[in-house]
Amino acid sequence: MGGTYESTDYEKFNFVDVNRDIDENSRKYKNIFTQIAIDCAMLEGVGIVDKYGNIADGQHRLVICQKLGIPFSFKLVEKTTLDMIKRINNNQKPWTILTTCHSEIAAGNNNYKKYLDFRQATPEIKTHNVWKMF
Repeated sequence: MGGTYESTDYEKFNFVDVNRDIDENSRKYKNIFTQIAIDCAMLEGVGIVDKYGNIADGQHRLVICQKLGIPFSFKLVEKTTLDMIKRINNNQKPWTILTTCHSEIAAGNNNYKKYLDFRQATPEIKTHNVWKMF
């Protein structure tokens, strides 16, 4: 393990359900796309991928590299975990309550589903007050 690799075999990579969704309309996505398209370089760094192809970091970069037909650069690690994904992503952009809920639901924590259901049923209660109730 270790070292930096490149690949255009995009199909060997997997998106992890507990990671953030890719939003092609987000400012982050557009900034990364512009940097890569203009410079054809990974100005945002390299992705982090485990030996099974699960992406802990770099899923936006992978999608963009695939669209542009250029190699995806990544570091190989033994294993990805939810804690690793959260820690990496929080260093870049903190997770919102909604992002955390979707991640925890994907990991099987149904308490977050109950929270989202309650929040949807009571939109008049501010999000931070609902969060404190759970």
